[in-house]
Amino acid sequence: MLSLPSMDETVKFSQGIQRKQVLLLSLLIENGLSSGHPEIKDLLAAMPENTTGELKGLAAEYLQKAGLTELSAKLKSFNPEGHGK
Repeated sequence: MLSLPSMDETVKFSQGIQRKQVLLLSLLIENGLSSGHPEIKDLLAAMPENTTGELKGLAAEYLQKAGLTELSAKLKSFNPEGHGK
């Protein structure tokens, strides 16, 4: 399914989202990429090698555009293991 011709097309989103949603989305991306969950691992294994880096870059870009890079780093320093709120 991932090899369908249309799956490599770039999709542009122009939807505004709240800063708290950007923060949550970036956290979900980071935690999802480091997850040991079998479905996520299998999906990432089927993707090109640079996919993980691109997703991490996307999360960082969203944080930067929302002005949340420093806040995100501070939140991570309070909870380095990434558990809880």
